[in-house]
Amino acid sequence: MEKTVVHKLLKDTHRTTIVNALQYGKKSASELADICQTSKSNLSQHLGRLYEHGIVKWEKVGRHVYYQLSLAYRHQFLSNALNEAVMIEIFSKVVHQLYRLQRAMETVDDVVAAHEAFTKAVHFYMKQAYEYALPHPTRKGDYISFFSQSVDQLGIPSLQERTLNQSYPVIDRVTGKLHPFWVDWIEEKVEEEGEESKNFLLIREWITSHQDQHKLMNAFIRLRHVFSDPKTSPYYSKKNVKKMLKPFEDALKKEGQEAPMEMYAKLHHFFESIQDETLILCPHCKRPLSNQEVSEKKCLHWRCNEQLLKEEEQYEPHIVSLDNQNYMKLTDWVTRFIRIPGIEEERIGHKTSRIVTDHPHSSVEMNPDGDRVDILVMANGQSLIQGDVKDFTSPYHLASSLNDYAEWKVGELDRIYIIVPRDTLNHYPEDYLFVVRRFLEARVNFLEVVSEEQWYSTLRQLKEEL
Repeated sequence: MEKTVVHKLLKDTHRTTIVNALQYGKKSASELADICQTSKSNLSQHLGRLYEHGIVKWEKVGRHVYYQLSLAYRHQFLSNALNEAVMIEIFSKVVHQLYRLQRAMETVDDVVAAHEAFTKAVHFYMKQAYEYALPHPTRKGDYISFFSQSVDQLGIPSLQERTLNQSYPVIDRVTGKLHPFWVDWIEEKVEEEGEESKNFLLIREWITSHQDQHKLMNAFIRLRHVFSDPKTSPYYSKKNVKKMLKPFEDALKKEGQEAPMEMYAKLHHFFESIQDETLILCPHCKRPLSNQEVSEKKCLHWRCNEQLLKEEEQYEPHIVSLDNQNYMKLTDWVTRFIRIPGIEEERIGHKTSRIVTDHPHSSVEMNPDGDRVDILVMANGQSLIQGDVKDFTSPYHLASSLNDYAEWKVGELDRIYIIVPRDTLNHYPEDYLFVVRRFLEARVNFLEVVSEEQWYSTLRQLKEEL
């Protein structure tokens, strides 16, 4: 099995725990359910996935069924991809729980529970690192100094690869807090795999299977353009929200009793209430800055924060006052995964138009079919080349997302260019693209990951051939 497939399979904590438990011999379903602290029905699904990929096998002894690692993995577990996948998942949990603890301390929100969860994650990491003969803190109180060292000291090669070989420590020695790289990494991971991401996929699947698919898809494209317009603020009166969602709600009403009632709620998950009436807006994405003191301004996305630093001397705060009873704002998820990438899509789309539209009978369509691709170049009515702009902080998260949702991208052309914006590459080392390509699975070879400049170069070459 490919290493990337194993990594993907063991991204789930339950499956990681199952594989780890079976290192030490056979276990019954009841024993595994206790170890994983999950129901037998949920456990059965995870065991089914592991069995399907040949990682576990089962045997019946009397009335009981016992599970064990298959022979192919039992002897090489400690030295192959499974070992690294297990440790990376446990490491991710430590980082996630430290992030939760840090947020809880900032908001004074259930600090005790967050501290217990973090301590539990650290203890689990220590136990597994000891089992694999990897570096680990020898005493419970040493974890701060241990996680303040570079990650290349942890003995997990592909973990360093995921940090673009920068070896960022988990805990910044200067601030004593989670290093900014890992803050970005975990926020992107949590939001991309969270409830709102699942809601977005369900809405998209509902639209593509609806009898009024064309009408709803056009409304969906218009909604994305509104969300991504850098000239407008991401604040909307409740009256406007109702107007934007009306085509979708009308379609649901037509379905009557058969309409999935939860879809009404999912459509409204794009928006949330406003807490403060007076807001200082980010000049890049128009979202409110997290600290309302202008001298300590901070936005949701690193790109915005870099823009703020560049413009610090001439920055004029954009302050708005809104009636928080009658206005709503875009959620963080929509801002991170639709609005800010959408601003980049519009910018790259405009430059694409300038390159190709001086050729007769050529045109550029933005979001031609909803969310499959962002840019489609046509000439003489024929589709020539298509691109999808992806603005992920972590190249590993980008590769993981492409592996998970590649089937959605399949269209009439046999190649899709995944375009990484210029300042994403400037913000990180040059091997960002290499890391993405390294973790892509073989089955998604119709996706070609390129820089923004490589995309423009391909367009110019195509124009010369026309």
